[in-house]
This record gives sequence, structure tokens and C-alpha cells, in this order.
Amino acid sequence: MERFQALSAGEERRVREVFAQVPFPRLLGLRLEELGPGSCRMSADMRDDLRQRYGVMHGGVIAALVDTAVAYAIYPQIPPGREITTVEMKLNFLSSVRDGGRAVARARVLRLGRTLAVCSCDVGDAQGKPVAVALATYMVIPAPPSVPLPGASTDAAATRARKMVPPDGIEPPTQGFSVLRSTD
Repeated sequence: MERFQALSAGEERRVREVFAQVPFPRLLGLRLEELGPGSCRMSADMRDDLRQRYGVMHGGVIAALVDTAVAYAIYPQIPPGREITTVEMKLNFLSSVRDGGRAVARARVLRLGRTLAVCSCDVGDAQGKPVAVALATYMVIPAPPSVPLPGASTDAAATRARKMVPPDGIEPPTQGFSVLRSTD
């Protein structure tokens, strides 16, 4: 099993605090197992509510695991006042995760530039059998003013995260984006 280079205790604590504020990984039961500069290992156990109709782990769970693991591989390396967002992700499924199984994602930053990060992520089961492989691109952006900076979390931010309420000033998906509308 590949060992990651360790982050400093303070840096790891900061990243884990940020992870704990995000409700979606908790919903899926994602576990942040190991962090390093440019690397992350994260896992999800198979549960009844994560199955698709054929009884195996839903591909969307694996995609979310990949997306989240990649984000936390990048996160410790970005400068203060910056955030990241997924631009593109290519995911190939190789096999399935079955009853009593576990998906384990190992994400690595391949290249981190000023505005883009390119990462790879391998997903295996608990025995190391390949489940999926992904290549992802993230954009490094200025942190929105309503998002608390890491290490500067407030009680209000923690309450929003627990209740899954969007931060003040951020409206549903159209804010900051051009919306193309059909004219027919």
C-alpha cells in the first residue's frame, strides 16, 4: 500500500476541519483516511442506500468519492484566499463494489498551476481490485466573500453546513454563470 508524505499536524487539522464542514461527504459516509501534499486517500463503505438496481455500489457514489478525494488532494496546496471547483472529470468504471465491500480512492495531483490543477484518481475495493480510474481538472478561483477561509470558521458557517443552507449571498446555480436559454 502506497504511503503518502505527511502534512504538518496544523495543516492536516485545518483540512480535516474544512472536510467536516461539508455535509455531502457525510451523507455518503465518505471517510478521509490519509492526506499528504498533493495526495489523498478516501473511502466509502457499501450500504443498502448506496446501491443501484443490480445490487452494487451506484456509480454516482464512486464519482462523488473520486471528485471529493481529488479536491482534498489539491486543497492543502492552494494559497489562502483561493478555492477550487471541478471543471472536468473523466471516469472509467472497471468493476463493481458489492455487498460488504468498500471503495477506496487514491487521488494524486499531477500538475498544479496558477489557475488549473490536473489530477488522477484510482479506485479499488478493500482487497485492492481496480474499480475505477479517473482524470480530473479543477480550476483555482478566488474564494467567494461569503465562504469562510479555512481556519476562520464561524459558528454561523458551521450551522449553515449542518443545515445544508447555502451561505448568504449565494443563490441557486445561475449566480456567476451565463445562462443559455432556448428561443423556441
